[in-house]
Amino acid sequence: MTEAEKSVNATFIEAKAQVLNKAYWYHGLMPRDEISDLLKHDGDFLVRRSELGLNQKLVISMRWSRVRHMFIKVTPEARFNITDLLNFENVERLICFYMGSKAEIFRDGAKLMRPIKRPEWCLFHENIKLNKKVGSGSFGDVYIGKLTDKDKKLDVAVKMLKGKLGKKERSGFVKEASLNRRFNHPNIVRLLGIAAQQDPIMVVLELASGGSLKGYLQKNPDASVERLNKFLLDAAKGLTYLSSLNVTHRDIAARNCLLAEDLTVKISDFGLSIAEAQVKEKKLSKVPTKWLAPETLGQGVFSTKTDVYTYGVMMWEVYTYCKADPYSKITNLEARQAIQAGKTLEIPTITPLFACKIMEDCWKKDPDARPTFGQIAERFEAAMKLN
Repeated sequence: MTEAEKSVNATFIEAKAQVLNKAYWYHGLMPRDEISDLLKHDGDFLVRRSELGLNQKLVISMRWSRVRHMFIKVTPEARFNITDLLNFENVERLICFYMGSKAEIFRDGAKLMRPIKRPEWCLFHENIKLNKKVGSGSFGDVYIGKLTDKDKKLDVAVKMLKGKLGKKERSGFVKEASLNRRFNHPNIVRLLGIAAQQDPIMVVLELASGGSLKGYLQKNPDASVERLNKFLLDAAKGLTYLSSLNVTHRDIAARNCLLAEDLTVKISDFGLSIAEAQVKEKKLSKVPTKWLAPETLGQGVFSTKTDVYTYGVMMWEVYTYCKADPYSKITNLEARQAIQAGKTLEIPTITPLFACKIMEDCWKKDPDARPTFGQIAERFEAAMKLN
């Protein structure tokens, strides 16, 4: 297919996808590794769109002994088929025929039996209005916007996938949102839904109107130590919840903590997070070196206990009001060498004694000697009750 033909085909598929948006079994641009959990029984199926730009296809994804995928072909006459013997005016008629006739679509007897409805968290672009751009993340830009939901208009944050990103980056963007979908805790930013019916993919989150913890501290260098303690307690509670789900955040920092209107801390930015208690990476790339634990820098290990170490670095940020990044006077390489040698940051002078001990415990070289997030939260609560 020439580039011109690809362009025509992409425009045609885009137009047909717009029509398909209302079909409850159409899941849009959802990556294939994100739909497997929806297909639970033989005969379960859905339709989605694959790729972006000039290489677009409509795909039937189904389960029959395993999850499998079949392209819906488009003829030069703009008709649809999965076999050259039967052409259809549109995708809806194709699906209705194979469901109604119980005709096989694979030689082993696989049939389209149960269309899988889009989950409630699948949103329509037409219900999302973007207002002000407020930042950028690893996969996309962040906006303040409004979501229309059942006659209600909600103020929300919207992460929009940046243009010209490949399949891998798009999958990572949706993976972050899919992980976030599992969370339900007052100290975790809540995901409201994903709009993946068309390009660009959007992730809609609850709006934390207080901005980032880092920004707040830089603007409020006179915030009381009691306020700082409460920030860190909130974060520890959110991280206790994540660790109970065996989720490793991998990027704990003041910049990734957001504040609600009442200044409750909410953990955000799950772009590097994984749904595993421990993982080992062969190569570290795009990582916040100066926040990382010695075993992460040395062996590529990420775990709940490396998150604890990083939380200790965030404590340092909070008690310094984020005036500078950790190890700001040395390079990443020098910081890496220092951390691996067991050196730690100098504890800020305003840090309460109980918090000094927590920080020191978070930075212990032996991961097993570090406290859990639950223990950290308990120690903060106990000390704050005494004051």
